[in-house]
Amino acid sequence: MDGDVKCSIDAEPTWTLLELKKAIRAAEGTPEMYQKLVRGTTELVSNSLLSEALGVRDNVATEVSITLVKVATKQVSDVLVLKFLLPDGSKRTIDVTGVEPPLGIDLSKAPPTRTVGVAVGSHAERFGVQTGWNLEYVNEDFVGSEVNTKSIFEMIKAQLPAAR
Repeated sequence: MDGDVKCSIDAEPTWTLLELKKAIRAAEGTPEMYQKLVRGTTELVSNSLLSEALGVRDNVATEVSITLVKVATKQVSDVLVLKFLLPDGSKRTIDVTGVEPPLGIDLSKAPPTRTVGVAVGSHAERFGVQTGWNLEYVNEDFVGSEVNTKSIFEMIKAQLPAAR
């Protein structure tokens, strides 16, 4: 894998990959979007539980060693895709790649992270975003159960063109 090895961490198989990335950020300081998680030579890209991503069977409570490779900024995808769960149970994906801030979306401060406002004339309005939508994914990172909504805002902000 390309990049410098920054740390190794022992993780519980019941963690999600996002929880692992947050633990790494807390321990090492690398924001989630700049992390590439590797087991052996395989990059972990699933948004499921670690046990599922690693193929752990029968709920065996063992620890798994994961290596973090810090990805250079030029390697990070410029893609910013937001995936929402709508009140009627349907899902909507909005690709805001390359859109200059502000997006015009106000997010709730308490979980679940949902849209509480859409600015008139904003990018969000043009994309059809409406209030009451639950944000489930930022790119491929599942954020639907995230309790720290500020970290979700930071993930989005870091992918916007002005933040790079």
